[in-house]
Amino acid sequence: MQTTSWLPLIDGMLMAIDKIGHYTRDLEQGQFMDDEKTAEAVFYNLQVLAESSRQLPEEVRERFGHIPWDELAGIRAVFMREREDETMDILWPFFKEELTLLHGLIRGVAQVNQP
Repeated sequence: MQTTSWLPLIDGMLMAIDKIGHYTRDLEQGQFMDDEKTAEAVFYNLQVLAESSRQLPEEVRERFGHIPWDELAGIRAVFMREREDETMDILWPFFKEELTLLHGLIRGVAQVNQP
């Protein structure tokens, strides 16, 4: 598969991570849960992140196996099946601690594959 065909998925993932970080940067978990518009925007970007991860070709997922593609693809399922409070207990640390690391890893994929 040509690199250019899946790079837009990587770019979309990076944009989604940037937006989630921006939306949650100055909030505490309780504030976030009380802000319906922000929560919906974050959950939309989680969907983008999950769907883009699922759509990446298997060869890309294998080549960059240090990135948790399957976990990213499963993020949507976490907030779709759990109660709201339980979901946030799972996702809040992801927003606050893991997004920066994940962004760096995915940015590396984009940089390695610049046309």
